[in-house]
Amino acid sequence: MNINIRFDNELLKRYSDRRDNLLFTIFISNGDINYPSEDWLDFGTIILGWWLYQSGKLLDGNEAVEFLFMDGPYKVKITQTDAVDTCRIDIEDWDISWSVSISELVNELIRATNYVCRYLKQAGIGEKERRSLTKGISSLHDKKKKL
Repeated sequence: MNINIRFDNELLKRYSDRRDNLLFTIFISNGDINYPSEDWLDFGTIILGWWLYQSGKLLDGNEAVEFLFMDGPYKVKITQTDAVDTCRIDIEDWDISWSVSISELVNELIRATNYVCRYLKQAGIGEKERRSLTKGISSLHDKKKKL
């Protein structure tokens, strides 16, 4: 499973200059599945913040959480299974599911979020968003240590 991020520098600059939420390509892939689509544009820093929070709930023992996208009914349901450190990823509107380790899911989310933070820092934008995402990453690292 991968969390894919792509940036369009002109689009980022336009949204940053307007002091608006930053818009970039973000989607989840597994094999040949790209959800919601491989050119999905969304407010990525907000979504990653939501996903960091939901992953923390999963690490806290919640049985199921959802990774939401901003627009549309697009969501990914993540449910812990009976197997140790395993969860099921369900894309209900496509009737698709697969299993992944919770560790792999959390590590992929941290990797993608760190990439966004580095990119935005290099571009000189999104300081507030980077601080918020960094706090979310730190919280996940703390929760992982307690497992």
